This record gives sequence, structure tokens and C-alpha cells, in this order.
Amino acid sequence: MDEPGWLAADAGGSADAVPAHKIDNVLETPDMRRILLGILSLVFLGVSVGIYIQGEPDTRFFLIRTVADDQKFLLSVCQRVGIVLGAMWLAYDQVLKLGQRSPPWLLGCIGLCLLVIVVRPKAIVVVAPLLAVVAAMQFVSWLFKPLPNPRRRSRTSAPSDTAKSSRHDRRP
Repeated sequence: MDEPGWLAADAGGSADAVPAHKIDNVLETPDMRRILLGILSLVFLGVSVGIYIQGEPDTRFFLIRTVADDQKFLLSVCQRVGIVLGAMWLAYDQVLKLGQRSPPWLLGCIGLCLLVIVVRPKAIVVVAPLLAVVAAMQFVSWLFKPLPNPRRRSRTSAPSDTAKSSRHDRRP
């Protein structure tokens, strides 16, 4: 796969290479999304470190700095967002699997609840039980969902006609 115009799925150039002209946007690949999460996490944490360093040093303690009141909010937001993005970067494969198995409306509810909790941390007392009830109801509905028909599955995985004829043509 050394031909130009091919993008390998990993750095080793595996057989799962995708032609470059078939990828409209480089950010559509899962590896690039994970890298972008890591970069954004480092940017937010770097901004929070920069804000902290700009603060006045405290004379009583060695590494403690006093941050201005108008910068405390920005410092806390950058720290929280950087830590959450870093956690998502670490668990990216598990987040993808969860996204594939969960319905979109449930993921939207989870995202909305997380946004409310980030903006108003004291709202976790109300939001967390509601989210737990919604998740439990989704789990119960998953339990009662009918299983796929095994007969349909066997029809699709049945051997082809050429394999049947070659099996019958054998002589003992």
C-alpha cells in the first residue's frame, strides 16, 4: 500500500487502507478525532495554567497564586473542560462503542444533563436521579425487545449453490 493517494488506518499501513479521494474530510476518521480531543484537552489545560501563572504569588505558600476574581470563572471552566476532554481522549474507543449501542435520544439526554451539571454543579442533585431513571427505563426496554429470528440468520449464512453441488459431487 505504498501508492500515493492511500491513507492507512494506522501508522503501519495496514490492509484496511482507504483511498484519500474517498475521505471528504480528514476529521471523519476516528484516529483524527481522538487526536483532536487530545489536542483540545491540552489547549484548555494550557490556557488554565497560563491564567494561573498570571496570578499574583502568595507570600505565605510556595506554589499558591492568587487569581483575580474576573479570571476565576475562566480558570475553572478551562480546567473542567480540559479534564473532561482528556478523560474522553483516554476512553475514546469505549465512548464510540457506547455511542453505537445507545439510541441517539439517550445520548442527547446525557449530553444535555452533563451540560446542565457543568453550568450549575448544584443541579446534580436533581439531574442525576432523572438521568438514572431514564437509563433504567432504556435498559428495561432493551430487556423486553424481541430477539432476532434465528431462521433468518441461518438463511443468510447458508452455503452457496456451488458449495452444495461440489459437496454432492464427491465420491466416497
